[in-house]
Amino acid sequence: MHLEEGVEEMSPPAEEAAILYANGGYEDARSVLEHALDTTASGDARFILWGMLLDLFRLTGQKERFETLSLTFATEFELSPPAWQDLS
Repeated sequence: MHLEEGVEEMSPPAEEAAILYANGGYEDARSVLEHALDTTASGDARFILWGMLLDLFRLTGQKERFETLSLTFATEFELSPPAWQDLS
């Protein structure tokens, strides 16, 4: 498979979570992302998974979960987390 420069393949958990979300399996998608974060050590992969999890909470209007995990994101990456925006 040929990929364009700068384009990365999704990790299997990220792809699975995206498919689950697209099919209405929001809690299943959350579970897959959280499990992947528990078992993934790579910084880049973790950053992508974190972004997907925070986006999932914004897309489903889960502000409390978003805010709780935003603090963990900020601590882990020493970056400001994305701002809350209700995208539901």
